[in-house]
Amino acid sequence: MASDVAFLPSVGTCGGILLAAAERFFKLGQPQLTNNIVTVNITMLAENKTWSITGVYGPQSDADKVAFLQEITDVGTRVLPAWLLLGDFNLILNAHEKNNARSALFLQGDVIMDFYGGFRFESHWVHMLGFLDTVQETWYKPVNTQDAILFLHVKLSRMAKSLRNWRRKSLSRWKLSWAILNLTLANLEKAQEERSLTQEELEFKKYLKNKSMGIAAVQKSRARQHARLSWIRSGDTNTRFF
Repeated sequence: MASDVAFLPSVGTCGGILLAAAERFFKLGQPQLTNNIVTVNITMLAENKTWSITGVYGPQSDADKVAFLQEITDVGTRVLPAWLLLGDFNLILNAHEKNNARSALFLQGDVIMDFYGGFRFESHWVHMLGFLDTVQETWYKPVNTQDAILFLHVKLSRMAKSLRNWRRKSLSRWKLSWAILNLTLANLEKAQEERSLTQEELEFKKYLKNKSMGIAAVQKSRARQHARLSWIRSGDTNTRFF
């Protein structure tokens, strides 16, 4: 096994855990494997600090969940005082917690941010409804001047104003759509706890899940651009930390 990788193989299409670290920055110790858990001590080379990290993939059945919780308890007796526990626990308290179980997620640090007050183009706009129509309508409006510099200035100023207005309206519609989507998913999840969903309801739930992932992707794109961290890639935004 490579020194920068620890893993628990999947069973068919279920389960599977992978812990990987960049060799230049971290070193992984000998992994400890149980049925649903991978634990390894990880050392930060720059500061020579070591802590334990545990990745989990919880079972589906209720009977196995009890044993899974005991696994975590037992692992807790063998790790270092500094311990990071993460993964897919497959445990919920309320039905609404299922809504984003398969959606893209991102980590956000400091929630108090100072944003630039002027116009700033955001890359995800090009994929949103109405963007191209707004650009085309605004750009081809006539400008009454023969001065080339003033001509361009007027066009760009108009474009910035139009896109601000378009973004404000789109954001309002997006927030409303997000709230309706979450409410509908919560109702379907609650209904599924009491009865089997019809085929039409299952298809509709799948459609809402896909829409949820799309909205989450837009959220992540906005957060990435606001953060101005060039090393955050298009995949899971927390990958490069480990």
